[in-house]
This record gives sequence, C-alpha cells and structure tokens, in this order.
Amino acid sequence: MNRKYMKKWMFLSISATLLTPLAASAQSCDTVDLPAPIQSALHHSYASWHLVTRDMFVPDDQKLLDSSKLCPGFVSGHFTSDRVEYAVNLAQEVHGKHFEQVILFNADANQATTIVAPVLSDKWSTLSKAKRGEYKEWDSERRAHVKQDAIVFSVLESSDELFYWDGVKFRSLLLTN
Repeated sequence: MNRKYMKKWMFLSISATLLTPLAASAQSCDTVDLPAPIQSALHHSYASWHLVTRDMFVPDDQKLLDSSKLCPGFVSGHFTSDRVEYAVNLAQEVHGKHFEQVILFNADANQATTIVAPVLSDKWSTLSKAKRGEYKEWDSERRAHVKQDAIVFSVLESSDELFYWDGVKFRSLLLTN
C-alpha cells in the first residue's frame, strides 16, 4: 500500500471513529432517494447546482468512499428537531473552479437553511452524520455538547467540520485539520 493511500485510509479511519457513516443498505447516494419535494426544490431553486457524487472524486478517493460507505451528496437525520431533515451537498463548476454549498431541507422542502454558503474548493467534500454527544475542537479547548444529530462536512485528507444546532442557530467546530 503506497504512502498516499495509507494516509487517506488512516484519515478516513479516524473520521469514521468519530462519525456515524451511512450504511449502504440504509440509503443509497442517488438523488431519487431524496423525497420528491426536495428533488423538486433542487430542480427549481438550485438548477445550476448538482449533487456531489462518488464519480466526481479521483479513483483513490472513490475507493475510500466505497470502503467507508460515506455518501458524499446527502445525509438524513434529526438535525434541528424530531423530524427527519436532509443535508444536501451541492456542487458547481465554473471556469474550471469548484464550488460547493450545503443546504438543509425539511422533508417537505418548505424550509431550506444554508449550512455552508457557496465556497471555492480545490477538492470535493463529503457529508456524514455525527452522533449526539460531546465534541472538542481539534486545536483549542472549545467544546460543544451536541443535543441533536450533527452534519460533518469533510474534505478528504484535509479537514472535518462539525455543524450542529444549538437550539437557536447552527454553529461549527473544526474536528480535524
């Protein structure tokens, strides 16, 4: 196993210890697995954006995604309430530059919240769900007690950022860098 692949594998293994990845049998990574109202909202309000998919990643990263069972495009959970919500990772390429944003929808798609505003990225990111519990920022003593499921926005081989609801608004902690 070459050193670059080993580093990626170790990064995902550490991340997987902190996070709850999607089980392959529980949910696939296809847009058709999103509720119809969310599909419609994506088509109408985010027409120039598309769901981040496994095929957008380089082959080594695709292998990591397969082995970790992470779904890069969306994750469902109880992020702000007891109702199921969907965080959607959207991508856009403009003049060779990659942009991403994360939008949280309730199942009816009548409420959308921007979690990650459009950001320029040199690598595509993945989404996963983190369990409720205590989290600590990697480079400080800052801690958070997360009472709902949380969203993890991960750049492979780079960073994991936790987005959690504090009862009023979304906050974030950098878990790894």
